[in-house]
Amino acid sequence: MSEKPSGKLSNVEFEMMVDEMIRTLPYTIKYHVELSKLYKSRYDSLIAAGFSDKEALEIVKARGIE
Repeated sequence: MSEKPSGKLSNVEFEMMVDEMIRTLPYTIKYHVELSKLYKSRYDSLIAAGFSDKEALEIVKARGIE
C-alpha cells in the first residue's frame, strides 16, 4: 500500500486489510492462549520461589516472560 498525502486507505485497501485480519485471527487467538500459559507459569514459579502474590504479579507485569 502506497503512502497517500491524506493518509487514508482506499476502500479496496481497507477491505484487503480486514480480510487479512480475518484470515490470521485464529492464529492470533492461539498465540495469545499460549502466551497466557507462559505468563501463568512465570507467575506460579515466582510464587513457588517465595514471592508474595502481589510481588509475583508486579514482576510479571514489569518483566513479562523474559
